[in-house]
Amino acid sequence: MMENIENHREHTTVDIDKAWVTSMRQKLSATSSEPASKDQHSIYIVPQHIYETDEKAYEPKIISIGPYHHGKQCLRTMEEHKWRYLNAILSRNMDLSLENYLAEIKKMEVRARSCYSESINHFESNQFVQMMVLDGCFIVELFLNSEAKMAMKEEEIFLLKKEADEDPIYGTNWMLPLVAHDMLLLENQLPFFVLQFLFKLVDKSSTPSSLSQLALNFFHNFLPRKNGIDPTDEDRGKILHLLHLFHSGFLPVKKKALDFLSYYYYIRPAPPKLIPSATELKAAGVKFKQKKMDMGSFLEVDFRKGVMEIPHLSIYEFTNSMFRNFIAFEQCFPISGAHFTRYTILMDCLINTANDVAILKQNKIIEHMMGSDEEVAILFNRLGKGVAVDFEDCYFYYLFNDVNQYCKTNWHIWRANLVHRYFRNPWTIMSLVAAILILTLTFTQTFFSVFSYARPP
Repeated sequence: MMENIENHREHTTVDIDKAWVTSMRQKLSATSSEPASKDQHSIYIVPQHIYETDEKAYEPKIISIGPYHHGKQCLRTMEEHKWRYLNAILSRNMDLSLENYLAEIKKMEVRARSCYSESINHFESNQFVQMMVLDGCFIVELFLNSEAKMAMKEEEIFLLKKEADEDPIYGTNWMLPLVAHDMLLLENQLPFFVLQFLFKLVDKSSTPSSLSQLALNFFHNFLPRKNGIDPTDEDRGKILHLLHLFHSGFLPVKKKALDFLSYYYYIRPAPPKLIPSATELKAAGVKFKQKKMDMGSFLEVDFRKGVMEIPHLSIYEFTNSMFRNFIAFEQCFPISGAHFTRYTILMDCLINTANDVAILKQNKIIEHMMGSDEEVAILFNRLGKGVAVDFEDCYFYYLFNDVNQYCKTNWHIWRANLVHRYFRNPWTIMSLVAAILILTLTFTQTFFSVFSYARPP
């Protein structure tokens, strides 16, 4: 059989279409063999399997930033405001003209284009550069306006309200929060180095020294980062975009790494078993306590001697969107870590029902502005859908393992049942104490009766 095949190969001739080969060679030539630069592919389209879980969480509501949502009919209203803000930026430094801004951004066009993971070749050069300048100047001017208004005195704020019609973004209660929301979407980003360069062109005599701090101050008004950690000066040079900057502000100060033996003997053979819900843990004797965050992150959760310490988490209207875009960023850009992904898995384990939310609320771990506790449970139950979790070098590995080991101990379960059944109110406690006292007296009486019988006086 093999001989027939070999003979067939020797006597068979195949003609290869030269045009076909040329086409393939062109595609090979177009594919660069050089390693990707540090700026390449940092702004992504949300993967379809994640996007389908909650489409509205990833779509801008009022403004487009960058190429992915540029030109959408529902977002065109804000384009007029971008031109007004560009004019305001130009008036801040009269030594520079519009031509200067366009020329400088055009020099970094290739680098800026490389940041987007999807093809944006349909934007010709001038159109792309105009979009970078227009969107970037809007963001910088918005930050500067916000900082200036925060520093105003009460009488100045009163006068400002009279002029609110001149800037509808600040003249309404609903527009500015929506703009802030849209600026933290994964698909609605500009490369951070573009924003930094535009910021440097503004007259520094009247502006803060750090764009990073300016941005964090702006977003803090809408999405508080209570005791969150700001990136260090060294880290700021590595920021990719505004979502990355805000994401970095929540990360723990110290990453708890696993030692090599734990990694080899425990994580490699099998990932940690997920922990029970808050209701089940409470029944097993686990206590919940709010963890103080003097200089920590709400992502840091500890478990010691049957007590789970979880930092306070406030859930606002935009919490769902913020978490989803953080997770999508971590899924697309693994170098950023997986802190929000793992935290979401932890909270999804703890929260299954409204009763679980109630337990965490009672211990001042969660507060929310949702309609009901059930809505909070649904939020966390859906956050992890379509998300890939890598438990290797997992921050919560030891926590999951310790909690499960604790729950296996019968003594903890027995003690929890005892407390739950007999120590829930003072009358039950008094009844139990009375019963123990009666048993003690009865035992004492019986002992002396037997003793006197065995050894009469």
